Amino acid sequence: MSYRKSTRRDQVEGAFEETLKALEPSETAYALLRDMFKHAWDLRRAQMQSAAKAMSGKLTELEVQISALLDRIVKTTNPRVISTYEAKIDALERD
Repeated sequence: MSYRKSTRRDQVEGAFEETLKALEPSETAYALLRDMFKHAWDLRRAQMQSAAKAMSGKLTELEVQISALLDRIVKTTNPRVISTYEAKIDALERD
């Protein structure tokens, strides 16, 4: 029976400190993890910059197509052709 028996406080705290120290990463492991995280972060940033550049190019391309279709609408007198051009412009604007 363990009634009124206790473990000494300093023994518990000492064991806890030892366990905690065993869980702390070494300086080498910390440096390695920091470098790995930085590398992954830099890769992700480069991917995002590349995606933004591609989207910017796509946007410019779509604006040129819309402008060309608007010029055609101005020159066209046929209502069916105009409605077709308008539908195409709507689709390009959604893109």
